[in-house]
Amino acid sequence: PGLICGATSCRISPVAGATSHMPKLLFHVQPGSIIPPETVEMCRRDFPNLEDVFLGESGHYVAEDFPHEVGEKIAQWSDAIG
Repeated sequence: PGLICGATSCRISPVAGATSHMPKLLFHVQPGSIIPPETVEMCRRDFPNLEDVFLGESGHYVAEDFPHEVGEKIAQWSDAIG
């Protein structure tokens, strides 16, 4: 399975995910400085089999701001895709 998550630099190309039906998981937050809203929309539109999760307001360290939510969602997602 594929996992897409925020990093210090995020440039997601539609070509990278558009041809793969592999399951993908995308976490995003506001204000969206790493993964801006237009990138989230592009991923929703262009990446098949994508589940996106909005976590709320956060700064740079999403996993530190939402450790339980991220961990629980990854576990649920992984179980669901088998």
